[in-house]
Amino acid sequence: MEISANEMKKYITGYLETFEEDGYTSFSRFLPNQAKLLKDRGHSPKENASAGMKMEFITDGDGFSFKYRVLAGSSQKIFGIDVLIDGIDTYCVYKCEDSYEGELVYNIEKEGTKRVTVYFPNLSKISIKEFCVNGSMEPVKRKLKYLALGDSITQGYVTRHPYLHYVNLLAEKLDADVLNQAIGGDIFYPQSLDEAQKELFMPDIITVAYGTNDWSRGLSLYEPAKAYFSKLRSIYANVRIFALTPIHRNAIQGVIKADGTLEDARQMIKKAAEECGVTVIDGNDLVPHSEDYYCDKNLHPNELGFVFYAENLFREIKKYL
Repeated sequence: MEISANEMKKYITGYLETFEEDGYTSFSRFLPNQAKLLKDRGHSPKENASAGMKMEFITDGDGFSFKYRVLAGSSQKIFGIDVLIDGIDTYCVYKCEDSYEGELVYNIEKEGTKRVTVYFPNLSKISIKEFCVNGSMEPVKRKLKYLALGDSITQGYVTRHPYLHYVNLLAEKLDADVLNQAIGGDIFYPQSLDEAQKELFMPDIITVAYGTNDWSRGLSLYEPAKAYFSKLRSIYANVRIFALTPIHRNAIQGVIKADGTLEDARQMIKKAAEECGVTVIDGNDLVPHSEDYYCDKNLHPNELGFVFYAENLFREIKKYL
């Protein structure tokens, strides 16, 4: 049974807008003015990435399929698609390309009713057409809505499996749908926040994870962070917001930038966040301090590092739930 493009949208989460082109449906994490701002700031094509998006449904069927087209959504020429059945990773498409057309055909071996979750690429843009399911379908209803804001670490650099990323792992632990608006290389930039998106996605929980790029570029931190948290709090007055200070970076002991060491930067972010009524979580405690947990041995966690990130972050967040 082929599902219409319009019907398909209710099984996909993590987007604000959709677009139709050449029979494909694509999805955007941003409002048009936000996407334009990202382009104007030199972040393109990262605004196109499908980070945090997934297709999810309950079915009694024995298979599903869809055709897909992948285009660039980051500085990395890779993409991954994961299929999970009842939370168990059973299939992965992974290619070292950022321009690709293919078809995912999956036969479900498990009998009876099951939950199917298909995680879309964190670092590329995906468009879908001709979505078919052999059996019944119903949407999965999650308890919470989670908005993730941040830089490349929060966008998902550089995981082979998109679901093995701290945002997606945390969303699963929270039983939440997620809107991941992270952009690789980004910094505290209040103008990127747009109150209008509340009409489309009103979160219960927000995490903010900027600062490592600000510090490494020698930028001042306190004032931009304060302005960012102040605007975020004004938009989401009654939402629980968590500021995640920068995680551990290897080989930076003794390195001093404009605002001092990375630990000094953490303290400035902490001060700015607390002054705006934002709960602070020490990022230095989230990922083990060993290059074994980083894909580049320095900044970006590997999949094992992200597992620790999500587990430790959830342990802290659940204290407030």
